[in-house]
Amino acid sequence: MERWELQQQCFKAFETKYHEEAVRLLHLQDPVVLRKDVPYLLRYSISNGWLDVTRELVTKYHFDPHKLYYRLYQYDDESCLYTAAKGNHIDIVEYLIKECRCDPMKTTTKYH
Repeated sequence: MERWELQQQCFKAFETKYHEEAVRLLHLQDPVVLRKDVPYLLRYSISNGWLDVTRELVTKYHFDPHKLYYRLYQYDDESCLYTAAKGNHIDIVEYLIKECRCDPMKTTTKYH
């Protein structure tokens, strides 16, 4: 299977909240290439409430939890911390603040 096909399947597993398949496909990916080609995986992992996958994406795959992710049809960006809080994923909120040092006071609106 080609790299692109694997990435698409991995993304689809994240998008459809299929945890077991997402983890399996994630382990078949090149960390550098995956981070560059599919940057939204961290946001999907957080919104799905997957602490184990979120931790792995940050530590092994070097996704940046401080990065803001653009939301289509919105006037602002969404931080990883905001995504976790919005989904009421307290374990991920704690991980992002305590271990990743995400700032809960960071403004995410472009117009401030």
